[in-house]
Amino acid sequence: MKRMRLGLFLMLVGLSPIQVAAQIAGPAEPLLGVERPNPVPSFPDLPPGELGAIASASGELPPLPDWCDGTCVIDIAFFYAPEAIGQTNGSAFPDIDTGEPDRPWGVQTVGELRDDILQSIAIANVVFRRAKLDAELRFVGLELDPALTGLQTRVALDHVRRERLGKARSKYGADLVYAITADWTARPSCIAEARTAGVSREVAASFAVGAVRTGCLLDGGQTLITLVGYNLGLLREAGNSGNQGHAPFVPFGHGYVGKNGFGQRYGTLMAHNGYVPYFSTTEVVYGRVLGDAEVSDAVRALRYTIPEAARYSPTVVPERVEDPHGYGCLPSASRACLNERRFGVSARYSTQTVARASATGLDAYGFGDSGALFYFFGPDNPEMLLKVVDGCWLNGHWWVFGSAATDLVYDVAIEDLADGGGTVEYRHNGGGVIVSDNGYSTAAGVINDTSAFPCGRSAAQAGKRRQSGGGPAVDVALGQDRHPVSGIGAADAAVTRDYGCIGEACLNNWRFWVSASFDDREECDDCITGAGEVPAYGLGDSGMLISFFEPDNPELLLKVVDGCAVNGHWWVFGSAATDLGYGVTIEDYATAYRNARGHLLFERSNSYDHHGGGWITGSNGYSTRTGVISDTTAFPCDA
Repeated sequence: MKRMRLGLFLMLVGLSPIQVAAQIAGPAEPLLGVERPNPVPSFPDLPPGELGAIASASGELPPLPDWCDGTCVIDIAFFYAPEAIGQTNGSAFPDIDTGEPDRPWGVQTVGELRDDILQSIAIANVVFRRAKLDAELRFVGLELDPALTGLQTRVALDHVRRERLGKARSKYGADLVYAITADWTARPSCIAEARTAGVSREVAASFAVGAVRTGCLLDGGQTLITLVGYNLGLLREAGNSGNQGHAPFVPFGHGYVGKNGFGQRYGTLMAHNGYVPYFSTTEVVYGRVLGDAEVSDAVRALRYTIPEAARYSPTVVPERVEDPHGYGCLPSASRACLNERRFGVSARYSTQTVARASATGLDAYGFGDSGALFYFFGPDNPEMLLKVVDGCWLNGHWWVFGSAATDLVYDVAIEDLADGGGTVEYRHNGGGVIVSDNGYSTAAGVINDTSAFPCGRSAAQAGKRRQSGGGPAVDVALGQDRHPVSGIGAADAAVTRDYGCIGEACLNNWRFWVSASFDDREECDDCITGAGEVPAYGLGDSGMLISFFEPDNPELLLKVVDGCAVNGHWWVFGSAATDLGYGVTIEDYATAYRNARGHLLFERSNSYDHHGGGWITGSNGYSTRTGVISDTTAFPCDA
């Protein structure tokens, strides 16, 4: 049974994800119970500017340490309590009546726990990349610790520091060490020691620990990166009572809180009141100010502490082997390598003037080893999502899912480099019809081949696969091709206006807010479940990936493209590499207003529903049976 998603639980208890994220994180606990060898200045509640001035006056900044030779890698290890695995609704939420029978909840195996940790770490690394920090959080160990049985997070944190930190340093080379508990009955549920002003590197290294409950690893990864932020010398926004009178390691190491034009508050990572998925910074992010040089510039603050944290312990775990099984796939600009380099993937497209041009792999980060993105004309306009998914446990085959948010002719080649493997090509000649040389065919506009490659390493000998040379040519009448409107790159907008959208799922200068849901057949015949954005780096400001089940398995590629110079409209392109029904809603913040009751409403909002078989309808009258949203009159442009 699929694990209960945290978002579903939040809806049951009537809290928004932003509200619960703030409650889960709890108040900051700077160096809990530590006798500090250096005095830590305590500040009254003052306006941010005054607080920054006082903090700066407390002493000169420490010298900026030498940055790592290449990427600064911070190794992190985890110790988990026995009851952190195999919970039920009743054990996880004893004080909350979900109205459902007691059934498995959360992680049920060590493998699932590991997956949740890896997803949270991947999200942390996306945040580092967005901050242009050459840094990486790396998972190096997961170990059962029976001594954590029954401990609440405060006690578990002290235990892991006193009893496990030294072991994790010698065995795993861990710079940070975290406990994982399962207790949901007390606050805070997730805490970490913070490096505050005046704390030396040596003391910070001896308290580089944290404690999380299993639920903290199911909130989209925001909690883990926030706790790591404490370890790295950051604190909440200036004036927040959770700072408990302490100052961050450097005076500008606070989170940032701002307001949009409608009076709604938002915060960066490390701050309450909602969030945007960035550390505070003085650089303008897509037209939005996210920091203050005196108080809130976490990106600059991390340049002091990341190099030191990466050297808390010598590296023990060897670097990851890029090709562990020796399959031999060599990635290039036009070739992606998936599933530990077993499958090589490439794509080609045709236009009115070019036949079978090579698509380029998008250098994106954050959505696992089973998927790849390609673009045709520019990296800010991704066109194609391809996945090779391990379905061996179900039907003995690897599955291929693919979708292209484009109206162009294209073909895809996927090569299995295991012994006895071969190549399968999928050709799209327009109208949503896709055919393959292995007999697969669909008119739904997306590839969902669940018998693409046998899982055994002797497929060729079994007569189920043939080697194909360059693949069959794409049949395309160049003179009859439509103008490739989807191929026009997202405009490099000179406008830096912040339209006010709050949250992760915002596109085009915080103008368009995207939400999605899908038909959850695993739950019931008519269950509709909320989908989530895949935190990824490299998609630019006009595109996003959406997942239905797990962040490392993206299902939907969606783009809102500026076509104002062509036809006076914003265009919506979307395609889902899935056979599930889904819906997408896009709100235009350029038309937002408050009604008499103070509720935020939108004059323009479009919804697109996929009814199966490639049939998609939109609330604005748009309709297609090709399986791909290609609405070129989605939103009128501003006058």
